[in-house]
Amino acid sequence: MRSRLLLFRDQLRSHPKISEDYAAFKRRLAADYQTGRLGYTNAKTDFIVSTLNRAGH
Repeated sequence: MRSRLLLFRDQLRSHPKISEDYAAFKRRLAADYQTGRLGYTNAKTDFIVSTLNRAGH
């Protein structure tokens, strides 16, 4: 899993648009899941997996 997270980090660094989208997404999630860390984490995971899949990882 760690290597996939590093790949995701690299995607964020290499693609400013993805990074901007992720930041905006996390802000929306923070508002939606103020008391639900598990939901917040699961939603972030979906974004990460989707990003890596689109990148071919």
